[in-house]
Amino acid sequence: MNPLEQFAKMGGKGGGGGDQPLVEAEPVHKNPLLIDVVLDKLFPMVLVEDLKSARLVCKLWWKSSLPQWRKSCLVQIRGDRQDGNRRIVKGSVRPQPSPYTIHDFVDFRGKWSGTGDPFQFEKFPFHKFNLSCVNLDLSKNGRECRSQLEFWKVVGAQMTHLKISKSAFCNVQTFKMILFELTPKLEALKLEKNFYKGCPRFSSPSIGQSRVSQPLQFVKNYQDSLKEISIVLREFDAESLYRSGKCDPIELPLSWAEILVYFPNVVSVHLENIDTEDYNCPSLEGFLETAINLRNGTPNSLNLNVLNIMNAKMNCLLTLPNGILSHLKALHWPLTSLTLDVGVTDSNVLREVLHLHAASLKMLTVFRAPYAYPFPNFPFGVQLNFLEELKVIGPIFQDLLFLEFMPQLKRLLIGEENLNKPFEFAIEPANRSSMEYKNPDSIIAHTDFGLIPDLVLNHLVEFNGGDEQVCPMEKLDALAKLMPNLKILELKVVGDGLSCADITQNWKGLEKVNLVLQHADSNVDD
Repeated sequence: MNPLEQFAKMGGKGGGGGDQPLVEAEPVHKNPLLIDVVLDKLFPMVLVEDLKSARLVCKLWWKSSLPQWRKSCLVQIRGDRQDGNRRIVKGSVRPQPSPYTIHDFVDFRGKWSGTGDPFQFEKFPFHKFNLSCVNLDLSKNGRECRSQLEFWKVVGAQMTHLKISKSAFCNVQTFKMILFELTPKLEALKLEKNFYKGCPRFSSPSIGQSRVSQPLQFVKNYQDSLKEISIVLREFDAESLYRSGKCDPIELPLSWAEILVYFPNVVSVHLENIDTEDYNCPSLEGFLETAINLRNGTPNSLNLNVLNIMNAKMNCLLTLPNGILSHLKALHWPLTSLTLDVGVTDSNVLREVLHLHAASLKMLTVFRAPYAYPFPNFPFGVQLNFLEELKVIGPIFQDLLFLEFMPQLKRLLIGEENLNKPFEFAIEPANRSSMEYKNPDSIIAHTDFGLIPDLVLNHLVEFNGGDEQVCPMEKLDALAKLMPNLKILELKVVGDGLSCADITQNWKGLEKVNLVLQHADSNVDD
């Protein structure tokens, strides 16, 4: 029972609307939900969605929930209104109208700074910010630059989560100041599809090369709080390059070595679209090489638990480069979550990756372009005793027999997204006819449940086969025996005289169901 239901059941009264409630809480001291100490313990455990409603119950709840609200909510900041009729940089997204800009935020805080902090911004500051379509420049003396500098000095000092997307860093100095100096408490950083104006191209080996002969050392004023980093570069604009001979500056302004020396305690990394043949920008292998050099200098640094490199190259891979595997072996990270594109042609690299992280892996997402038959023996005899979530996209396995290698699995998801990633055929045109779409849609039908008669996955609570995964009616009982404790089920079932009740009766604890029913003699879904 959530706090609002408890409050109503115990006879509490409240109401309100807008930013603050209208009714003061009645002084019923016997009600534990009107005691400050209780509320101070309760609200840190309440989700943000519930906090929105709880803050409207009474003034006491509004006041008591304020610390958790400021800590949890996300402040959206967009480009200034005065920039609305022009692009931030060539090819960028136009700023959209928003009540929150950097100038608004600075002016609002300045207006109340000398009046005793009535909104308690100093005591309970906002921590999470999302900046979109902002022209970032801290190198000049104009009003706009001064407002930005004040914003980052005051607000940046309290930030724990920062996302900058579709924005423009006007120079390297601004990039360095925001990431390395003005956000000392940052815990999570996301840079997504930005432009980097005035930043040098990687023509100089001293800047562009991440390969170094000596172990790297971390700087003294490093960001010790940063744990998560996500970098998504914009896609290369070939049309713009063809028309004007120029292209928008989308590559990072610094090498991996110049960036990672400030982030020794990072444990989660997400890299997307960083491997491109059109720019000499930081690559995935360059990132791994830099990590090796940093760990050689400081062994306990960059000890990653989460690695997402599935879209490091936006095109589907024909094969996962052997260099990636050799670097992962050298780093020997205790990964608990891994997301990657394993390539179409070879299973050896995937086998080695699974074997390398079998003792720690809890979440695995594997993508494979749908132009090859499924692996016949996934997961290649590797026992994944700690794996709790498996998501596969593309032809990875041909039946469910692999589940005997994953006894602790809780969630199994067979996804369809990203199957439209472009694929660069590295074969002769005469052989391209063999590269037909081979994503399996009958994994359950191909499963011989008689080979695993005693296998029961008691921990499995979610099976999402999507709309394309077909389950024959005669296989339902065997599937229910294999997964008896499902709470979430998404499946396509084929048979005559079917109803949702007939299917769901196999699982007593279902909480969420999405079924597609298809008659055996028809291609039409119900």
